[in-house]
Amino acid sequence: FAEGIGRVYGAMDFETAAGPCVVVGRSEHGSRLQHFVQGAFREDLGRADGVMHQNTRLAAQAACEKKRVLVDGHVKQGRAVLCAGEVVTLLKQGFGLKGNTGKAGNQTELVGRPRMLTVESSGVALESCEAQRGQRAEDAKGKAAFAAYYGAAQPICSPAEWHACEALWEHPVPVCARLNLASALGPAHTEAALHAALGSGRLQPLAWMRRSGCEGLAAFHVAPAASKEAASAGLAALSQLAATGEVVLQECGSMLPALCLAPVLHHHFVLDLCAAPGSKTCQLLDDMHCSLQSEGRHSHGDTPSGLLVANDVKPERAARIWSRAKNQPSSPLLVTAFDAAEFPDLWLEDCPSGPLLFDRILADVPCGSDGTIRKDPQRLERWSPRGALRNHSTQLAVLRRGLALLRPGGRLVYSTCSLDPVENEAVVRAALLQEGFDAGELSLLDVASLLPKDLRLLPGLESWRVPDPNFCENRRVFKGPGEVPLELWSGDLPLLPSMFDNFGGALALPLRRCGRLLPSSGPHCGGFFVAVIQRCHEALPQGVTAPTGPGLPLLRRMRQAEPEACEELAVLFGLSAERLDELLLSEDGLVSLASPGLRRLCWGVAGPPPGRSLLNFGTPLLHLRSEARTEEEPSGLPRGSSRFRWRICQEGSDMLAAVSDAASPQRLLLGSVDFGRLLAARLLPARPELEDMPGAGSAPMPMLIEHRPEGTPGLLLALAAHKDAAGRLEILGSQDMLERYLELLGPGPGPPGSEAERQELFTLMQDGASTAFKPDDERTCDGLYLCTEKK
Repeated sequence: FAEGIGRVYGAMDFETAAGPCVVVGRSEHGSRLQHFVQGAFREDLGRADGVMHQNTRLAAQAACEKKRVLVDGHVKQGRAVLCAGEVVTLLKQGFGLKGNTGKAGNQTELVGRPRMLTVESSGVALESCEAQRGQRAEDAKGKAAFAAYYGAAQPICSPAEWHACEALWEHPVPVCARLNLASALGPAHTEAALHAALGSGRLQPLAWMRRSGCEGLAAFHVAPAASKEAASAGLAALSQLAATGEVVLQECGSMLPALCLAPVLHHHFVLDLCAAPGSKTCQLLDDMHCSLQSEGRHSHGDTPSGLLVANDVKPERAARIWSRAKNQPSSPLLVTAFDAAEFPDLWLEDCPSGPLLFDRILADVPCGSDGTIRKDPQRLERWSPRGALRNHSTQLAVLRRGLALLRPGGRLVYSTCSLDPVENEAVVRAALLQEGFDAGELSLLDVASLLPKDLRLLPGLESWRVPDPNFCENRRVFKGPGEVPLELWSGDLPLLPSMFDNFGGALALPLRRCGRLLPSSGPHCGGFFVAVIQRCHEALPQGVTAPTGPGLPLLRRMRQAEPEACEELAVLFGLSAERLDELLLSEDGLVSLASPGLRRLCWGVAGPPPGRSLLNFGTPLLHLRSEARTEEEPSGLPRGSSRFRWRICQEGSDMLAAVSDAASPQRLLLGSVDFGRLLAARLLPARPELEDMPGAGSAPMPMLIEHRPEGTPGLLLALAAHKDAAGRLEILGSQDMLERYLELLGPGPGPPGSEAERQELFTLMQDGASTAFKPDDERTCDGLYLCTEKK
């Protein structure tokens, strides 16, 4: 097991009043502080000081130099060596989007080139960008080569269509997002929050993005605002909803692969080979949970029985998948960091007949990305076909490996955000011919028939050209291998036979069944390519060798790894024996709820591949740390002490509430006024009802704080907290989560002026007010005292 574990950033993270915190895992023992901060706080650093795409290495260095990083509460230098179990905190001061709720304080200042159209006057910014580009002669070179390649040498559409596209390439697209329909808070509350933050005029539903069983909003564009202030407030609201797992920021073209894989059912085994940064993984995960609801299983404690493996070759990129997906129900999820072209065979413990084959596979491969020019205009300036030529062999290897892992009757989607047929149709043709298309084992499905009729796609190409690596200089392309000079078959970027449309002979493939999205395809579109391949029901993949059988379990069962901890969990939270069997334990002590498909995974008899990584898995519930007892304790949960230190994970707090006993001593149900003040204060002083709970007067104990808003049946707001030795509670949820919960409370019942008090709590949050507890404070509520002293 240990050999298969790689670096795990955020194996356990939480947030206090000081800022976000991450526990150093065993695999990070001995790391330098600055390097750890760069990986563990990537999302926080990436948007520091109002800059949406900050250089995280420089930001981590600056954070350490400005003493904004604490290790177990103490400032340390960036070169300090970390030990497993230490808690690293990134202080809030100076970090995050300024005024990040748009309710008070300064607004986010958008800097640099506009990646997306957020303000109606963005034309001024575009003119500024044009002026900047005009200062460099090499910028015009890339732009001219791009127009010459796709407009004449490599026509991917009619001249009229390309002319329409050229008018759109340098115009940014508005922000696009998708709702997570299976989020714990529910799509109705999310849609209401979007309308409140953006207004009906700016919220533009994506008409063709319809989900099975969903009558409301599924995906949308955000129309440009009239001012930078309104744009910043809207972006801040979206960022908050993304942090709480309710929406995923995702380009409209990026939503097509999951639609082509539909239906993705809760019992399916699904593989996302090149998953980072994770938006498509989140969509597939949401589809699996929605299929449960379509069967009438609406309880939040119900989990899919299948598996979703999200893989990326770079651990730091794979960590971004987890940072997104952990905010939504994720019990079937396993995040890995393997080379997709060499993805290892996995086994199921009760299926010795052969390695695991998947029902659905997504191969959204790395590519030249020239279809994303509308949100990244710099790509147009430095455009060259060399990237497509360099990527071709890797893309072909990934697609072939995906086909080798596809179950009979299963479906695979190959997609890119590239326009070039060398990365698209050429890869599909070569892979099909090499993996059994001519023998009838594979079929190419018609993409247009799998997508909504009101989405206009161009058919795939059946003939294309291959560019000279030096196309930007000589404008040369080749129709066939016979035209290629000898020297171009070798060198640092050689051409390959599989790049040409006659590879494999004269056998015609129905490549027109592929689909290509262009800016002219619809409002706010970019470039995207999709191909859908299905394996015949009777055909096994080529190259399947004689079975060797399953080996060691991929992940550790909680019951086997820590039986005493399981007994304590049963007492603390009232978990049943069936629920305890669903728990997995990471090497760093993260206790996760896992689907049956995830729990059944095994390595082959040869064990895990060397140098590869398993990262995160399941729905994180708790973090476990063993503690030595100082004296003999009676059997059962000892009163006043515990052998273990537990901390509840905010991401899984709602799931923990669903699977644990409502009468558990570690669960506390608060009324709306108490809950609202706790959200702002983060601290709750000692209370009479906490005195008789296990752990009072001893080490910190985990607490699950809950509130059920009136008038919204079925809605549960759950917060992770811990109770210290003095009996005080501290909330561990993120600031975005606390603010979102405060919004959901509404005015609620209470004395006159309660709405004004609620607005005051928002102000306290935004001003960074600390809490102090004074017995003689006039504003009291059930023993909670709050003052507005600044830190």
